[in-house]
Amino acid sequence: MVLQTPFLLWWFLPIMLFIILIYLLKIRRKEVKVPAVFLFPRITTDVRANAPWQRLRFNWLMILQLLAALLLLIALARPMIKGEGLIGKTVIFVLDASASMKAKDVYPDRFTEAKRWIYRHLNTLHSDDQAALIVAMTEPRVVASLTTNHQQVRQALENLSATDAPSDIGAAMRLAANIVINRRNACIVLISDGSFGEIRDFSPGAAEVIYKVVGKSSKNAGFVTLDAQRYGNQLRLFVAIRNFSQQFMNGILSWFADGQIIDAQELKLSPGKIHGEMLELPATVKEVKVRWECDSDILSSDNVVHWVGSGLKPIRILLVSYGNFFLEKALSLEPGTLVDKIVQLPKETVNNPSFSGDYDIVIFDGIKPQPVNAKALWIIGVADGNFVQQIGK
Repeated sequence: MVLQTPFLLWWFLPIMLFIILIYLLKIRRKEVKVPAVFLFPRITTDVRANAPWQRLRFNWLMILQLLAALLLLIALARPMIKGEGLIGKTVIFVLDASASMKAKDVYPDRFTEAKRWIYRHLNTLHSDDQAALIVAMTEPRVVASLTTNHQQVRQALENLSATDAPSDIGAAMRLAANIVINRRNACIVLISDGSFGEIRDFSPGAAEVIYKVVGKSSKNAGFVTLDAQRYGNQLRLFVAIRNFSQQFMNGILSWFADGQIIDAQELKLSPGKIHGEMLELPATVKEVKVRWECDSDILSSDNVVHWVGSGLKPIRILLVSYGNFFLEKALSLEPGTLVDKIVQLPKETVNNPSFSGDYDIVIFDGIKPQPVNAKALWIIGVADGNFVQQIGK
């Protein structure tokens, strides 16, 4: 309840003091001479104690007078009950469904609280008021067209959930404006946590725009970059995590390779800064998961990133050459290869499977080829018909 003229209640203070003062005053009696005071024994004490003031005693009449004065002043202050409602015969609800709406700084999360807010205000609409619901996602979608059947809007709202992607609020607001472009007494209501950029090229026309903010905290950190590169038999992974809040955040960064934890460390992220970490793993790893854990982080959607690879072993190449800068450079640029270089094969290793069998490709560059036990053979700058015939047998 609110009062339209609350200052009138200040008058209760002087009125209360005046009423109490009346009960403090003692009745002054007229002095009369009598032949003997023993004829009036019951009032002798009162006469002797006669004074202008008396001790305040509890009196139901005084309480009723004070209560009546208070009620009268409250009535003069014009009390009214404040209710929430939307003004307009046509109301378009625009609900943000971006990943940030999964934050749990309100119970159970921002998106659920936004849905509750829409439910409450649907109940304030009149039966002939029209309502529609637009969900702001990467591409905005009208899930409930303009209708006076508010139950239809409630059913569409019930099946919605937040996404793991950003939302195009600008596109959703422009879509809402086009729906009510020629309607009078229209209202566009945006329910979001404010995690969006500047809205451009938007004009509500004659419609009223109401913005309802959901969420109380911005304390969140999440991954913004994941990159993986193969270098021979090594896999290098780089992750970047950003502290989106204006406070320091302490947490644990954990690395998992093929389901097994391989590293964990404590991190203290500076406000608004990006922190990078790199880790080298064997190239045979097929899956890597990086997880950020922090008790004060309100959003869990951006706390885990995955990398999935083929898990193939690097291609091992044996280059037999006196030196070829361009060939060596070309082979080194291929991240999935591991190159060993020698000038010539040792005599004891010729036709020895335990030696050449460790390589996928053996390259003879300008050197007479020799029989080797490899999956593939590459001969450059040498013509040896007898050797080719021997390999072909």
